[in-house]
Amino acid sequence: MHLKNKKVLITGVGSGLGKYFSKEIFNSFALSRHNKADILNRCSSVDLVIHCAFNTKSHDRYQLLKDNIFLTKELCELNPKKIVYISSIDVYNENKTNYNTLKLFAESIVENESNDFLILRCPALVGADMRKNNFLKIVEDDHPKLSLTGRSSFNFISHNDLLKIIDRSVNVGLSGVYDAVSSGNVTLKDIAEFCGKDCDFGKFTYSTPQLDNAKIISDFEFMNKKSIDVVKNFLRENYE
Repeated sequence: MHLKNKKVLITGVGSGLGKYFSKEIFNSFALSRHNKADILNRCSSVDLVIHCAFNTKSHDRYQLLKDNIFLTKELCELNPKKIVYISSIDVYNENKTNYNTLKLFAESIVENESNDFLILRCPALVGADMRKNNFLKIVEDDHPKLSLTGRSSFNFISHNDLLKIIDRSVNVGLSGVYDAVSSGNVTLKDIAEFCGKDCDFGKFTYSTPQLDNAKIISDFEFMNKKSIDVVKNFLRENYE
């Protein structure tokens, strides 16, 4: 991995993707809400920032700004050689929410305040330390009770593939905005059938937009895979 000799700062390390990155990238600086001031002081000169942190739970609007907008600005002011921002394909949702609006504002800060940036608009993520959701209920529960219908569709990408994207982008100097998606979506019903689970599906249908991944495949050929293939590989690596 080309990142092992870099000075790397990672945010959002409490769970999921950020936690995975902090484990995989040796000697990286792991920034959390509790150590923020200390870590930022120690990282006045940094090669790479991987910004995974995002707060959607607070009902305090100022706290949302601090955690999502002001933090992004502070990270850019470290003047890292490169900053990677983990965004979401939800920015394409015409129904504007705090989540996708704040993501777009943070993207704008990164684009305008960074000399070299990579913005990855991600779909659903699978990997170690991921939080329990409808997908993981199907995988782990004997009799899954879900909030979503079987028609609900998702696009999946793995933590490992995102790390490979970042590693290559640093190695060969790739920058810009990418839809980091797999080829085609998969429904919860398809996943349940593959796992052999009889689910009690919910009433709300979540539909992921079908996005073209030709751009990311052209620069990262290992992304030429289907969402169901990502799911199958995740199950082989973690449940067999």
